[in-house]
Amino acid sequence: MGLFFAFYVRKSFKTLEALFDCFTVVPMTLIGYFILDTVLRFQNGSPVPSFFERASFEIIVLVILALPVLIFYFAKETKKILNEEFIEAATILGGSKFHLAIKHIFPNIFPILIIVMMQQFVQTLIIFSHFGILELFFGGTILFYGNEVESVSNEWSGLIGLYFRSLSVQPWIPMVPITFFILTIITAHIMLQRIQLAFEKRHMKQTSQEPIEQLNTSNFTQQLPANSFTLYDDK
Repeated sequence: MGLFFAFYVRKSFKTLEALFDCFTVVPMTLIGYFILDTVLRFQNGSPVPSFFERASFEIIVLVILALPVLIFYFAKETKKILNEEFIEAATILGGSKFHLAIKHIFPNIFPILIIVMMQQFVQTLIIFSHFGILELFFGGTILFYGNEVESVSNEWSGLIGLYFRSLSVQPWIPMVPITFFILTIITAHIMLQRIQLAFEKRHMKQTSQEPIEQLNTSNFTQQLPANSFTLYDDK
């Protein structure tokens, strides 16, 4: 969808971007809580949809809330690539939009896609932890009399929300899910940093080898300058 907005939505792009910028200001946890509260919280013994339906609805809501920001982010990145000289050269040589998307845009935007996926994974964990504190657990929250609640799935964020109030009395109970939750986020951050470093090294290696390859194969004839933004060798 980001490619579609970059290619076909030109006149109203700035207007739509300003419209959906509100999703970057308003916390996603707040919007998601008001949407999911009436669906995921139910009294014990009351007829409710199945766990699969509740979990699927929660996932769909979170995806819809994240889509506008991601779509316009990738649309802006695509527009940056479309302004490069090698895109103009490919267009002059007769390259269609499909050819530009497959051969030029996607290879350049693929590293960004991987990095954004890891960032969204960490962001999702943080949102689930916020929901857990608000007693809105993944898959549903069972309400009992006397303000007692119970998690349907007993996942980490739900356990944190259930037992974090006993942190000063029985700290070993909430500290177990909190510890593993923090370790998961730290691991994801380390993976993200290593992925970024790997793409940077790959980019530096390819850009440093391109002039040598051209010198060996051109027989000292004039060549077009290598593009420093491409992350692959287009042959």
